[in-house]
Amino acid sequence: MVPELRNWNSALIVQRDSDFGCIPAGYEWLLRISGVRGVDFDHFQEEFNLQAQGKANNNFDSIADVIELRYPHIRIRRKGFDRGSEKVQFLQDLIERNIPCLMSLALTPQGNWHIMPVISIDSQKIKLIWVVDLIRGPVIYDIEKTEVVRRHDNWPGGKDIAWVDIG
Repeated sequence: MVPELRNWNSALIVQRDSDFGCIPAGYEWLLRISGVRGVDFDHFQEEFNLQAQGKANNNFDSIADVIELRYPHIRIRRKGFDRGSEKVQFLQDLIERNIPCLMSLALTPQGNWHIMPVISIDSQKIKLIWVVDLIRGPVIYDIEKTEVVRRHDNWPGGKDIAWVDIG
C-alpha cells in the first residue's frame, strides 16, 4: 500500500501571491489540515508574506517565527538536511504516520525553489500539490525520489521540510 496522507484534499487553498506566496500558502494548508483553531485564515497569506511586504525574505524560519509570535499556541517544526536521501526518508516517515508536511524542492541549478505539500510517497515517487487552481483544483506534481535526491545534493536551496507539532 502506498503511504498517502489521509484527507489531504480537505484543506486545499489557493496561493494568492504567485511570486512570493508558496510558504504562507503552504503554512495555511498545514494549519488547516492539522485542525489548528484560533487562526485568522481570511488574511493569513497576506499577513505572513513578509517578502511582499518588504519586511524580510520569505523562508521557512522567518515566516514560522512570525506566525508563532502572533499565535503562541502554534509550533511549526522545520528541519534541514545535508543529504537528499535523509530528507526523502524523513518525508516518508512523516507520511506513513499521517503527519502533513511541506517540502522545499530546488527547481533550477541557479537556486529557485518551490514549497509544496507532500501527499504521498511510494518506493519510486513523491506526489506533491504544485498549486491549487480555481478551475482545475489541485495540480499534482509527481517526482522521482532519485530526482529529489539529485537536486538536493547538487543544487542550492530546497534543503528543508516543515510540519506542525500537534500536542
